[in-house]
Amino acid sequence: MKEFLKLCSLLLAYWKRILIAFFSMIMVSIFTSISALLIQPVVDHLFIPQKGMDKILPVISGDFLLKILSIRKENYYFYVPVLIVIVFFFKFIFRYISSYNMNVVGVFVSKDLRNKLYSHIINQSASFFSSRPVGELISRVTNDIDKIQFALSETIGDLIRESITLLGLIVVIFSQDFTLALFSILLLPFSLIPIVSLSKKMKKQGLIGQKKMSEIANVLVETISGNIIVKAFNREKGEEKRFQQKTEEYMNASRKIAKIVNFTSPFMEFLGGVAAALIIYIGTYRINKGIISPGQFTTFLSSLIFMYTPIKILSKVNFNIQQAIVGLERFEEIMSIEPEVKDKEGVKPFPPFKGEIEFRNVTFGYGDGTKILKNISFTVKPGEMIAIVGLSGAGKTTLINLLLRFYDIQEGQILIDGMDIRDGTIESLRAQIGLVPQDIILFNDTVKNNIIYGVNGISEDKIVEVAKITQCLDFINKLPEGFNSSVGERGQLLSLGQRQRIAIARAIIKNPPILIMDEATSQLDSESERAIQKAIENLSKNRTIIVIAHRLSTVRKANKIIVLDKGKIVEWGTHNELLKKGGLYAHLYALQFPDIKE
Repeated sequence: MKEFLKLCSLLLAYWKRILIAFFSMIMVSIFTSISALLIQPVVDHLFIPQKGMDKILPVISGDFLLKILSIRKENYYFYVPVLIVIVFFFKFIFRYISSYNMNVVGVFVSKDLRNKLYSHIINQSASFFSSRPVGELISRVTNDIDKIQFALSETIGDLIRESITLLGLIVVIFSQDFTLALFSILLLPFSLIPIVSLSKKMKKQGLIGQKKMSEIANVLVETISGNIIVKAFNREKGEEKRFQQKTEEYMNASRKIAKIVNFTSPFMEFLGGVAAALIIYIGTYRINKGIISPGQFTTFLSSLIFMYTPIKILSKVNFNIQQAIVGLERFEEIMSIEPEVKDKEGVKPFPPFKGEIEFRNVTFGYGDGTKILKNISFTVKPGEMIAIVGLSGAGKTTLINLLLRFYDIQEGQILIDGMDIRDGTIESLRAQIGLVPQDIILFNDTVKNNIIYGVNGISEDKIVEVAKITQCLDFINKLPEGFNSSVGERGQLLSLGQRQRIAIARAIIKNPPILIMDEATSQLDSESERAIQKAIENLSKNRTIIVIAHRLSTVRKANKIIVLDKGKIVEWGTHNELLKKGGLYAHLYALQFPDIKE
């Protein structure tokens, strides 16, 4: 019940529409009851007219309604059909109003939940994304919220409307024959047995089903985004089997749910048949004894038939609510996760940086406890260009992740202009650092919008100037719509080199005092690489630049080169100094340029 009330509480933000829907549901119930009552005068006065019926009719009856409307019995043949049409017309109007408003509220709430969930996800720390499959997160934002929306739009509306309708019809049957109605109601608890007993099973299977759907989404994301690898390794058949296995698992979970859900309706029909047989037998006896009129019994029986639809709908309500509760629990599970990296309370934005960077005894390891960086210390002066080199896995990119506060250090300090990077807002820190990542990501938008991503108020002349500096202008001008051309999903309409140059332009256009280049020229040909290196030299004036590179040709002119190995700084110096030392740097250089002797 607590979980159900929590689900219903989502509707409170749109209480005005809920009130309109609730009022309309009451009106639907009233008109449904009236339609049942109008059957009595049709049978008693038009089909099988009998004298003395007025003496045994209850207060709440079709005759009573017609008397209120001052309709004489001789005119029943005309007015009763007209009234039936009017009643069903208003029932249609109010049912439409109630359904429309509940659906609109469901759409509004799902929009709010999706926006809230996406906002919470996008503001999470890097560790959050590294530990969760993309497909699972997509499923939570789409499939889980869909379950909640359906429950709010349809199921809760059905629950309220059909319950009120059922209540109105119960009043009608009790008004016609209290004894017969009491007997009918005694059968009702039997119909609740499968609903109550199967609730926990439905919730459990619903959770399994939604997890399996998350796995399907994850396979889709992996294989569609990695389709080139799938094709290159002839894994189409293998991935088909993997996908079919996941859909098979989802189907099995759905079959178990279907067994539970589809048991309820036939069981209800069976109970309804038993009840109808007994009621007809007892009702016929009471008519023969003159206790009730044929019209009363027909109204009673019609009301029971009308009750079948609400009961049938209500029997399926529980399943949809359990599905929504699972979706809400999964929603709250994500919402309860706080970002590991966040602003300290009361911190203010950093002032403009001059560009001095200091790593002071920095130690860091990821979630498994393995230390990636061990007691790292170095200083970069404003306007210097330093390079960080080393074998794969040495910790080069981790240094950058820490400087940008994608992760927080566990020991030591990182200082910019003497200020600990944790003592200012994350937004003001990242706003002053330009990043060209190793894994180039462009968004499915225009070239222009990818270049100015995250920056406002940039003039067209500035965009062209930056494109020219980063060797982008020539190829952009050859695109069908120039700067307004789409780059496609993840930039797939451009070559790797073109994507990399767009990424460099995106970092430079911020005019940041600190620029980080993580393998920024790895996809460029030699000519473009030389042009970018020249551009970097021009940009290095009054700017601190950190270059991470495997290709050592890109770091020769750095003011300082730091060599990492197994998370430690093993040597540092200029290109020539490191070659003279004959250490790891000289070894790496010799491997890349075996024919060059310096």
